[in-house]
Amino acid sequence: MNREKLFEAIGQVDERLLAGAEVQKKYRRLGWKVALVAAVVAGLTVTAVAAPAIRNALFGGKVETDDTMWITPTDPADGSSYEISSHEVTLAVDMDADAPKTIGTYYLPRVPEGMEQVAGHILGDPLGSVTQFWWIQDTVGDIHFVQKAGGSLQPEDLRESVSTSYGTIPEAELRTFAGIQGYLIDALPIGDGLVGDRIFFWSDGQYLFRLEVPYEYTDDQLEEMVASVQPVEDITPHLVTMSQEEMERVFG
Repeated sequence: MNREKLFEAIGQVDERLLAGAEVQKKYRRLGWKVALVAAVVAGLTVTAVAAPAIRNALFGGKVETDDTMWITPTDPADGSSYEISSHEVTLAVDMDADAPKTIGTYYLPRVPEGMEQVAGHILGDPLGSVTQFWWIQDTVGDIHFVQKAGGSLQPEDLRESVSTSYGTIPEAELRTFAGIQGYLIDALPIGDGLVGDRIFFWSDGQYLFRLEVPYEYTDDQLEEMVASVQPVEDITPHLVTMSQEEMERVFG
């Protein structure tokens, strides 16, 4: 996840909920340091209800490459800078005609023990998107999960911007994990020590799901994470960057 996406994910945050200790994380792919203030940390015990059968509504994607070479800003810590290419991945999804404009059933993955949740927010107008973000402080490993209501999707929701070392393209293809067909993007690390991502998209025709895990995750680990995504009876304990006023506005 890059800095802009992280700050978008925790946009609209109540300042009173951000009064905790400052933590730092290495900026994904470009190696920058980002200061993030986190306060409320929710436990991630997921109470699952019976999961509906998944209709594999995501059936393809394509990668378009910008041949322009971009140079990352110099990292003041070690003077490093990298030549990168930019790519846009467009998803092909067959959403149901009655797909909801707002989220009626919330889903969550089961994350590994020891990961701290630093973002959990419902976004959009209508409120058709929920984003969750976990990390382990002082490491490069993190997990980002997004659920979007199919009836509220905009063209930009079906596009993913990916950066790679200049002259290379991301690996992207239809894959099946835990019986779910989706589109997997492997964004390889850039340079020495800059982390990459594995991003898996899928849809049941009602919602679009995006699960981002560290590049080091094996297929088996990714499959286990996809299989762990289940409906939850109550999402509110996991909305750690929403104020009480915002939650009352959303849930009444």
